[in-house]
Amino acid sequence: MATEQLQQRVSRLEGGYEHVATKADVAEVKVEVAEVRADIAKMESRIAEFEGNINSRFSDMEAKAAESRSEVNSRFAKIEAKFAEVDAKIAQLENRIFLRLGGVGIALTGVLIAAIRFLG
Repeated sequence: MATEQLQQRVSRLEGGYEHVATKADVAEVKVEVAEVRADIAKMESRIAEFEGNINSRFSDMEAKAAESRSEVNSRFAKIEAKFAEVDAKIAQLENRIFLRLGGVGIALTGVLIAAIRFLG
């Protein structure tokens, strides 16, 4: 927007002095036009610098986001590995319980057979 205003000033200065009668007036207008053009160049330079800063920050944010994604994926992998360990331990416990229940069942069967023989 500032650049548009400066461009309007340049147009007004360049086109507004067609009726100038003296060389001094023309020289004054040329000086003012040069000043306005210098202002435009400064504004364009500042805009370019600002765009560079924005692009740099955006690149930094993208890099940080990629790093964060990588870290999150790593943590999820660790969590999944721990779940796999827990699942394996649960399976081992189930097998132990099954074997112990089988042993208890065999022992009870032996006791029942002995009781039936004793009573029978």
